[in-house]
Amino acid sequence: PAMSPVSSCGNLQGAGSVGSNLSGLGSPLPTRRSTSQVFSAVSSGVSLAWPKLAAMFILYTQTFLAFPAVCMKWAAPSGLVAQETYGLIVVSAFQVCDLCGRLLCTRPKLRGLRIKLAHKIGASLLLRSIIPVLCFLCWRLPNQPVLSSVAAQLAIVGLHGFSQGVLTNYIFAWSSAGVAAASR
Repeated sequence: PAMSPVSSCGNLQGAGSVGSNLSGLGSPLPTRRSTSQVFSAVSSGVSLAWPKLAAMFILYTQTFLAFPAVCMKWAAPSGLVAQETYGLIVVSAFQVCDLCGRLLCTRPKLRGLRIKLAHKIGASLLLRSIIPVLCFLCWRLPNQPVLSSVAAQLAIVGLHGFSQGVLTNYIFAWSSAGVAAASR
């Protein structure tokens, strides 16, 4: 006769039920929480986390509104480099400046400052919202003398990347500020 999968896996037929073996483990089973206790714990966690999550959402929304798609559409300087090469230069400038912003925040003298300035994240994000607008203007006004210059475009994308790195670090520092050092 054919064997069932249970009986062919190590002769489990006499193992008994799982629940009957739990009483001998020596550790009590966790107590059930009431629905109101669970709701209270969850709402407490959400009330502490939502400003930090909103700040991170706004930061990355600002970044991905303009980078990399819009910045890649900036007109390359005529005759200097190909469009694909110019796009690579712009993306690389963003990434290098993002890294510089993150590395700046790891300096020991700035670690305490990160946590003190974290409550100013909203104002920083509001001020940073100008940068995606400048990125769109560089794209839509390719004949405008100031915004179509390579120097202005690299300065804008550099500021965009640098502020991304700095604000990401500030938000993470703000998020972990209330957590014990051993738990970070």
